[in-house]
Order: sequence, then structure tokens, then C-alpha cells
Amino acid sequence: MKKWTVMLIPHDRGERRSFDLSTYHASTLVGVFILLSFVTGFFYQRYRVAEANTETLRINQTRLQTPALAAESTGITQAERESIEEEVRAEYDQRDAALLAELGRLYDLETEVRTRTGMPAHTPENSEILVGEGGRGGGPDGPVERIQVIDELLMRPEHVIVGLADPSADLMVQEIDMRIRSLFRLVEDMKLEGDRLDRIPSVWPSDQKTRRLSDRFGYRSDPFTKRLKHHNGLDIAAKRGTPVLVTAKGVVSFSGRDGSYGNYVIVDHGNGLETLYAHMTKRIAVEGDSVEKGESIGTVGSTGRSTGSHIHYEVHWLGKAVNPRNYISN
Repeated sequence: MKKWTVMLIPHDRGERRSFDLSTYHASTLVGVFILLSFVTGFFYQRYRVAEANTETLRINQTRLQTPALAAESTGITQAERESIEEEVRAEYDQRDAALLAELGRLYDLETEVRTRTGMPAHTPENSEILVGEGGRGGGPDGPVERIQVIDELLMRPEHVIVGLADPSADLMVQEIDMRIRSLFRLVEDMKLEGDRLDRIPSVWPSDQKTRRLSDRFGYRSDPFTKRLKHHNGLDIAAKRGTPVLVTAKGVVSFSGRDGSYGNYVIVDHGNGLETLYAHMTKRIAVEGDSVEKGESIGTVGSTGRSTGSHIHYEVHWLGKAVNPRNYISN
């Protein structure tokens, strides 16, 4: 077995000493040294943790004693302190009640707005319809009168605390967050509804103070052939050069000329609605233009099959000409 010799040499002239150690003994000493180092580090760390916990307990004890010391220094009795706490609690309860009332008013206001505008509330994101076994019913045996049901619940926004007498602060915070999100959705719905209304051709294609129809929608005697023929729009008398105004928001889908309409423009308003403006002297709008209600797209003329200056105006629904007067609101 391999051996190791350890020599101890003093600084003075003392006697030297030596020890013979086997590999086993040397390994044992190294292991003991490592173990002692680990145990020492472990207990030192435990000491630091215990010291930190002791300091935390001391600070908490000081905080707990502070109100009592303050009460003693100010001369406030236990009964007086309880009275103050009761007043503070009552003030908080009053504020909660006021906040609850305001949230209720906000909910009712949103419900009224949705009812007046016909905009149903959104289904709560966390709602779930469960399908299971249960009773099923049928209709009445005999004929009944047709009943129109207006479901007001469709207009009521989702809620958390409506109907609760004493909701917690957490529930009121949830209600505030829900009201904010619901009102933002209502604003977006109203913007979409406003855009939809802007795309309905509800005005005249000119801003003349007085208007005279030289021909109406429906069957008439053709001014050229004198035969009975369906007239697909309105002929609105106007002076040459008068601006022709688009009657609703949309996109120009055609701008060109042919022998019948002369210079004419078609505007696509979406949802199956289109308008046509014909016999113009000059076309301003070109294909692909986005146009707003009341914007000029050309000028009045008498191009194509026309007997004089006027605006020929048509409204198409799903590709079929309909009476423009059914859309004009004034």
C-alpha cells in the first residue's frame, strides 16, 4: 500500500516530527475536512436566516405596539378608538353605496342607449350554453294568434353586481372593468352603424334649393320612340354644369361613357346597394375612388340619349333597379 510521510518542522530549533500515512488514512482526513467545512457553512447559513427572522419579528412587534403607544401618548381610550374605527367604516360603506348606485345608473343608461339604437349587447366571453337531459314541451294544439315578442334582455349588457345588495370591493372592480369594455364595444358598434347609415343613398344627387322631376321611376312613354317603356330611375332637371353629388359613401366601381347613358358613374355602397349617375358633361370621379356622401363626382349635362340637361339617377339593390324615392329622406 502506498504511504505518505508528513513532516512537522518548527521555526525554532526544536525537534522535527514525521508521520507516515497510508493512502486510506490520507483520504479519510481529506473527507473529514470537507465534511467539517460543509457542516460549518450549513450552520452559519442557518444562523443568518434565524437572525433575519428575529429582526423581522422585532420590526412587526414594534409596528403592532405603535398604535397602542400612540393611543397612550394621545390619551385615546379603547372606546374612543373603536368609535373612530366605526366612523371610518361607515364612511367607506357610504362611498361603496354611492359607487354602487353610479354603476347601476351607468348600466341602465347603456341599456337605454342599446334599446334606442337597436344594438344588442354582446354575449359575455365566459358564457357557456349547457346541453343536457330535461323536459321538452310542444306548442298549443289549436291555432293561435301571431304574437310579436320584443326581448328586452337582448339589449341588456352583461353585468356582475346588478341586483346584488352588498357586493364586495372585488366584484365592484370587476363591474367597472366590464362596464368599460362594454361601453367601448358600444362605441365601436355605433361607429359601424354610422358607417352603415352613411352608405345608404338617402339624399338628392344635387344641392338645388328647388327640384323638378322631368321623369319618374316606372313605366312611361319613351321620349324618342314614344313607346311604353320602363324608366329605371329619376330624371332631375338641372342647369348644365351643376355639380352631381354622390348620395352615399362608397367606392366608384365604374366611370365611363356609352351611347345611352353618355358620361356616367356607378358607385358601390356595399351591402348590395349601388347608385348610377348619367348624362353628365364631365366625369370627376374615376374607378377605385373612395367617395363620401355629398361629394361631387361630375357635372350636369345632356350626353347620350337625352333631350336636355338633367341628372339621370338610379338606385340598384342586388342588381335590380328600385325606386330612388324610397331611399331619399327629404
